[in-house]
Amino acid sequence: MLSEFISKKTFSMRVEARVKAEGLGYIDAILALCEDTNTDPANTPQLISTALKAKLEAEAVSKNYIKGGNRLPI
Repeated sequence: MLSEFISKKTFSMRVEARVKAEGLGYIDAILALCEDTNTDPANTPQLISTALKAKLEAEAVSKNYIKGGNRLPI
């Protein structure tokens, strides 16, 4: 299991590297990392740092996966 071997910082760095290198979104980068390491995505929440969580939330709001705060359409 991935979570037994790496820290939040290492996991976040790997996700960020995927996002930059492959042009993936954060959600897709996490799923790709889980697939590569044969890890169930349900086992990764404890590895998501506060900064990564904020980026995931922003991506989810921008893709209308979740409701976000009120914004002006400017």
